[in-house]
Amino acid sequence: MYLAKTTVDTPTAVPHTAQQMHRQLLRSTAGTDCLQHAHIEVHRDRVVFSLFLQARDLLDAARVAEQLCCRTMASTCRGWAVRSTEVGP
Repeated sequence: MYLAKTTVDTPTAVPHTAQQMHRQLLRSTAGTDCLQHAHIEVHRDRVVFSLFLQARDLLDAARVAEQLCCRTMASTCRGWAVRSTEVGP
């Protein structure tokens, strides 16, 4: 299992709460994504996703985390960009 922390920059305040973002993340998650647990922090200019994932290796965990974050952000606001993804065991 890996912990992936992905930070997404937003141009303006995100119009959703962390709970709403969490619900959207779960809606956009497929069984093959192997998401075990998620914690989301919504700040004025960024959203931080902390995702616990089952994955083959660090690169696979980073790929899945970014895909999940991109799916979630695409359905909640515009003008966002992934700043970074950090993965550890």
